[in-house]
Amino acid sequence: MQHFATFNEPSKAKLNRLKLEGGQFALHLGCSRRPDHLYSYFFSYDETQALLTKVGQTPSLEDVAGADIERYRKVLGDEFTEMRKATGLFAHGIGIGAFVYLRRIFES
Repeated sequence: MQHFATFNEPSKAKLNRLKLEGGQFALHLGCSRRPDHLYSYFFSYDETQALLTKVGQTPSLEDVAGADIERYRKVLGDEFTEMRKATGLFAHGIGIGAFVYLRRIFES
């Protein structure tokens, strides 16, 4: 989970317009280049602490990163699976695991 900074009063007013039941809301954004691409972010807001927490998104960070690294498939060859594992671990917040797989790539 990622925690964001606290909000000032005008920001709280804007957030109140977005809130759904239980302090949760979703933000749906379309891509300006490809209207068929839709990104959704899901948040939870705790009024008592004025704390906004991102609880999910679609497409996932792994999906986004996977599309970005596809251009390295030819260069990496067999090590491309290691790169996919590294991006998957990083997307799930396991940075040290991602580092291990990246290190294997550089060592080979």
